[in-house]
Amino acid sequence: MYKNKVRTALLFLAAVTVAITSCVDADAEAEEALQQATDRIVASMTLEEKVGQLIHIGISGKTMRSGIDSEIKKYRPGGVILFGINLGNESQVKELNRQLQKSALEHTGIPLLISIDQEGGRVVRLTHITQFPGAMAMGQAGEAALARAVGFTTAAELKDFGFNLVLAPVLDINNNPSNPVINTRSYGSNTSTVTEMGLAYMEGVQTAGSIPVIKHFPGHGDTTVDSHHDLPTISKTLEELRNQELIPFKKAIEENAPALMTAHILFPALDKKYPATLSSQILQNLLRKELNFKGLIFTDAMEMKAIADRYETGESAVLAIKAGVDVLLLTAEGPTTRRMFEAVLKAVQTGEISEERINDSVKRQVYWKLRTGAFKKHPSKRFAWVNQQEKIKEYLVQQEKLRQNQKLAIEKQYSNNLNQAVSRKGIVALRKGFEGLGKDSLKQAFLFYRTAAARKQGLELGIPEERLVFYRTGHTWLFRIYEEKWKGPWMIELEEADLPLWNLLVGRWNTRRQEPLIGLYSGNPFHSIAIPEKGAFLCSFSPTSESRKALVYRSFHGPIKKADLILPEKK
Repeated sequence: MYKNKVRTALLFLAAVTVAITSCVDADAEAEEALQQATDRIVASMTLEEKVGQLIHIGISGKTMRSGIDSEIKKYRPGGVILFGINLGNESQVKELNRQLQKSALEHTGIPLLISIDQEGGRVVRLTHITQFPGAMAMGQAGEAALARAVGFTTAAELKDFGFNLVLAPVLDINNNPSNPVINTRSYGSNTSTVTEMGLAYMEGVQTAGSIPVIKHFPGHGDTTVDSHHDLPTISKTLEELRNQELIPFKKAIEENAPALMTAHILFPALDKKYPATLSSQILQNLLRKELNFKGLIFTDAMEMKAIADRYETGESAVLAIKAGVDVLLLTAEGPTTRRMFEAVLKAVQTGEISEERINDSVKRQVYWKLRTGAFKKHPSKRFAWVNQQEKIKEYLVQQEKLRQNQKLAIEKQYSNNLNQAVSRKGIVALRKGFEGLGKDSLKQAFLFYRTAAARKQGLELGIPEERLVFYRTGHTWLFRIYEEKWKGPWMIELEEADLPLWNLLVGRWNTRRQEPLIGLYSGNPFHSIAIPEKGAFLCSFSPTSESRKALVYRSFHGPIKKADLILPEKK
């Protein structure tokens, strides 16, 4: 029954998508109107206003303070990024974003792009919306329609809170099992999987009327260093990059990706001196000229140590703009904003950077604010004429109809169970497939759980309550596996800290027990992990409640396919 429902939903969504996605781009008349309005707005701006648009700031606190208003008034940022520390209850989040937009309109007349890292899985900021599994779960699910629906739903729910830019999807190919920062944030180790799922997610976000940011160009998958802490180096040739890392980005650009985030990584074959974020060889020659990217280029956070430990704040801002960056992304307010603003402004005033170069970046940003309806939703007296442009009005009305059609299609087909569908579909087994325990095993199985979600699913399936055992790391009774009282299949919910203990347990189980042993794991699968001879190691790649429930559910409802991932070699 479950499989039939999912299959019907996917077929329906595929048909709806054909009708919808063909209309995502603006027609010729709407495009001309958008470009003309963009030119007119930018022509009316002062140099200080234009430089400010290039900077997106972070803020402190959960409420609008006079200091934040003063920062917006003084530096006129083009956007704000919010993190978990900024997000209070539902009404607080909505009010904060409303106040931020109000401040921007009062001081510049130009609405903000308010962004958030909401990739799903282990990278989430706002907890008041649907908590979908992350990219790797969707990649292993292997259904583009699901990824598209998740992208749409995520962006639509974020828009209700005032966010109009989503810092996703990740198009990095996790082809290095030792990668410390990407791993489960990637759709997978397979180029075609990353491309298909990432582009579907991107399309969903756009259909919802938001701006997706593909990241991290030209690829952060084959690193063993986290650029938050140091500067990674990837020594691949350009041809090697073209044959793998660049493929998802190239395909996304061909589909008119609106925005892209750079990687703070050194690629010596492309530029021996500067990391991608500061490299004109990479951003101008490769990205703009060879790949013909027309959208917005965002930096990754400029305070990350890969940049901040090697360049003075103002210097890094000037180098990034000269390299071709459109948006300098910051994680805080205050001194860093001031230094970057003053350095870029001075560079223009002295002729080091031309004002035409600044205009190009501002136009790209203003264009997308117009096209996604930010000026319509946040009208200002200064640019009141924008909302009287007939072709723009018609375009935005058309887009709203498409959004509503997509929303209704998803709700109808999944009966508000999209999260359950994608979470269950994304469960795979490491190194070998698994047929599942089957419903007949429910009364004999033990579930050693760590979370309330897993316990709840066990009860709903019919596992006897006396066989639901709360599991705490380091419990030595876990090794009393030969006692008659513990006879039966075991399912053990695991965290990364449990893996050494799990590996020891598997060694004993293989020689002492005949029943299946099932690991239920939500973390990074690229560690050294023992696979039981009798049983399986199931992965959700995601710590959400729905993913944890899906691990328990799929233990009894097979078959479960083998993970399509590049794993570390067995020891």
